[in-house]
Amino acid sequence: MPRAVNPPDMSSPNAERRRDVVPNRRRLLADFLGAIMATGISTRVSLAESANAGARALRGGISGPDALSRAKQGQVTIIDVRSPEEWKQTGLPLGAHAVTIHDPEGIDGFVRALTRSFGGRLDTPVALICATGRRSTRARIALVKAGFTQVLNIDEGMLGSANGPGWLARSLPVEPCKRC
Repeated sequence: MPRAVNPPDMSSPNAERRRDVVPNRRRLLADFLGAIMATGISTRVSLAESANAGARALRGGISGPDALSRAKQGQVTIIDVRSPEEWKQTGLPLGAHAVTIHDPEGIDGFVRALTRSFGGRLDTPVALICATGRRSTRARIALVKAGFTQVLNIDEGMLGSANGPGWLARSLPVEPCKRC
């Protein structure tokens, strides 16, 4: 059974101080909540951006500029998995290898072709790109299942997606397909 709590004796010398405490606590709480509301929009955006960046990293996602920077430093090889017709239309990301996911032997043929191009080294760091990130996501999954250990996905693609404006819209460098 709950114990009854007696209300404070408001006739005591401290009663006046107790009356002031309640409004001060309310005012403090109101000020605190107001401050949170005033910064809430930017806090939500920052938290959302952090969450998106974290989720992107877990999916093996990387932005076009980050992939380009790593490629220039020799840390990753960019693989364009689109079709030869797409390579003709837009060109390839600068320095990218063209290995289509549209292999006549399906996704397994793509995995074998990429494995051959790296001499069987499954620890070769690669960053995959397609038009919007869907095919490169499928390719990444297939490569990871095949044992590749360092596979990134330029998930904004060449044309852009929800993950970013895309390689072309960012005006990142392209070169014509030499074998198309």
